[in-house]
Amino acid sequence: MHSLLNSVSSFYNQIIIENITGSPGDTIYIPIKANFVENVVGLSFSIQSDPEYLDFISFETGEITNNFVWEISQLPFGIVEINGAAVNNFIQFGENDIGFLKALLYPSSSNKIALRGLENMITYASGSSYEGLFVNGEIDVAYSNSIVELIAPTLIEPDSLGIVEINLSINHNITAI
Repeated sequence: MHSLLNSVSSFYNQIIIENITGSPGDTIYIPIKANFVENVVGLSFSIQSDPEYLDFISFETGEITNNFVWEISQLPFGIVEINGAAVNNFIQFGENDIGFLKALLYPSSSNKIALRGLENMITYASGSSYEGLFVNGEIDVAYSNSIVELIAPTLIEPDSLGIVEINLSINHNITAI
């Protein structure tokens, strides 16, 4: 019976990791939202990302969770664990802004970086605990300058060949070109 209630409640209980855009070397703030079916007094969740491109720094609370105490733990393999408990009051049911995960995009970051929720535990004011669903997000890495620059030859006549020079501006290894 408990597993049936857990599966039904997890459909409505969601931890939402928002998409965000950042440039290599930026400190970014990843918004975390939630949608709960009951008032919440405790929340624990973990998120994984590529440790070669992103370093989690801290968790900053949203307005709704100012009465919570939060703890962030860095784990191996790009996993960060976030635990929060109410000092007084609770997070009201419905959709809420939980806070922001502060992270550093390494200068070698590129493309898109996945933010994947692994585990979570939601503790209601009634004392029961359930797991929720994650809505995963990603970081779209923007570049302020181009990586590939094509330098055209000075003169190419019709029916002749020219050599085009390619310059690469990168700070990390190339797998293929």
